[in-house]
Amino acid sequence: MVLEKIKKLTTLQWFRAIILGKERPNLLTRISLIIAFLIWVYLFSWQLLTLVAILFSDNLAHADGIKAAYHSIGKNKYGFIDGAVRLKLFTLVQLGLYLMSLVGLVFVWRQKRWGFILYLLSYMLILISSLLIMGWTYIEKEIPLIDLILIGGSIIYFAIGLFIFGKAEDSGNQGNH
Repeated sequence: MVLEKIKKLTTLQWFRAIILGKERPNLLTRISLIIAFLIWVYLFSWQLLTLVAILFSDNLAHADGIKAAYHSIGKNKYGFIDGAVRLKLFTLVQLGLYLMSLVGLVFVWRQKRWGFILYLLSYMLILISSLLIMGWTYIEKEIPLIDLILIGGSIIYFAIGLFIFGKAEDSGNQGNH
């Protein structure tokens, strides 16, 4: 009779196992995903900080002046009717798309092809929504070049990854026929 070893997991370990699964991808994929996750944290945190600033600006001593500044800058620089409302909408859309990209990263970790597609789609929608909601002038003046490079580089890298992953899947499926 063999005794089974019972391994207790902490809540964090259990949650990690549920999200990431039991299998780990190869080393190159893990390194790529860690770098992509760090890029995600950087980009997501800026959007989150923007939302927090907008939501809590009412609690500041000079809240009316801050709202007036949002309105003035939005109207004079970008032609917005209400800059604060548009920025809030933009930030909420961006946060949703960044969460979508995080889900894509999780599925890439789990070696699912549609994880690549979800990740790529979310980053392309981030760029498109920036253009549609805020306009080209806003992108030129307010989005740092490094952010655009990180987003564009991520799109290119994961598009190549999707192509390679697709080829590897196709060659693996040919042996099963």
